[in-house]
Amino acid sequence: MPNNMQFSTFVWPNNPERCCLKFSRIFQFLPDDDGVWDSTELTRMECTYECEGFFRGEGAYGSIRALDALFRSGTVGTLTHPQWDEAEVLITELEVLEEAGENFLRYRIVFSEIPFA
Repeated sequence: MPNNMQFSTFVWPNNPERCCLKFSRIFQFLPDDDGVWDSTELTRMECTYECEGFFRGEGAYGSIRALDALFRSGTVGTLTHPQWDEAEVLITELEVLEEAGENFLRYRIVFSEIPFA
């Protein structure tokens, strides 16, 4: 298992500062004849991975350009993180904030798991 997060061909030079995984399911609730509610799971939704961090130094803009190229291409790839299971995902959001100082970029990136077959 790698020490740094990776998506497709891009390896993070430093792992994100914050990551949030969101899991969800869709249920249907119906009353039965006794007046008690029954629940039925209709489906498990895809997981989303939201990560925030920064790139700094000479490679900061190159890192953002590489992620932007993957975003624009619509590449489905494997997301690998040292603490999570691998997942097949697509970048659904990429936000970049240029901060004061030379070569310091904050980012927020959201990956969505490819729906199950």
